[in-house]
Amino acid sequence: HRFGDMVVGALAGLITENRIAPVHLPELAQHCLAWLDGPNGRPLVRGNDLRYREQLRALAKGDHPAVPFQRHLQSVVEFIDLLNQAYGGCASIYHDSFSNHDSRLEPGRAVVARLNELKHLSGIGVATGLNFIKDSQIARFASSRLETMLSEPLGWFVKPDMHVLRAMLFISGRFGQTGLAPHQLAHLKPEEAKAHYANLAATREWFKLDMRPLDADRPCGESGLWRCVADVHAWASCEGVVPLEIDRLLFLIGSGRYLNDARISVSQSRRYQILMLAIEDAITNLPSGRLD
Repeated sequence: HRFGDMVVGALAGLITENRIAPVHLPELAQHCLAWLDGPNGRPLVRGNDLRYREQLRALAKGDHPAVPFQRHLQSVVEFIDLLNQAYGGCASIYHDSFSNHDSRLEPGRAVVARLNELKHLSGIGVATGLNFIKDSQIARFASSRLETMLSEPLGWFVKPDMHVLRAMLFISGRFGQTGLAPHQLAHLKPEEAKAHYANLAATREWFKLDMRPLDADRPCGESGLWRCVADVHAWASCEGVVPLEIDRLLFLIGSGRYLNDARISVSQSRRYQILMLAIEDAITNLPSGRLD
């Protein structure tokens, strides 16, 4: 949050009539330093943020980004370049572009295409990229009812984070093929979950969409992540809900983090156990096999 506040404050003077001007990394670093020293500036961390200020001064002198903090700023510059090259420097034009005709016809493929547009940005992977798009663009619909997102391609941006990966591994039937005990799901490392997703097939019939695999245009190492995203899309399509709704629900169950970072009192292991029992009960008792 402190990093974001700094970037917003540093860039304020570069925005005219809702359009941002291109900026070089040394210039951005100088603006950041000036903002931190200004009346609204706050330390980047609790206590002494001297280390980060030194890294900003190095960028301001023209040094090449060498540490994550510096590369994060570089990605800001690269995204501003993208806005200027393709969207007239206007964030609202970028936002509107997500609702074009082709995206509405194939929202799943649009998710991949829009992430490909960002793949050159420093530090952007599948989860971080999809989360950036989701969090930066969905805010426009904050006052809308969730069901209104059914026709919005932005509702298909699902983040395959640790909790979504684990939960969908179980819900799709893949976890039952791993040989792992149920209690191990809550502690499964993301890399292991991703590997299981890449190597195992879903056993639930409603996880099969008649569409080109989402990972077809992405590196093979991402297959597990994209198959997880495709499973959320398939489940949402079967139930007639927005994929984003499933994404948020599974994240809340897994992380236990709610409004203003409040945390639910039930332990993570117990939350996963409740989820697994509910899924098994639904599949056992519903003739259609659907999870309503």
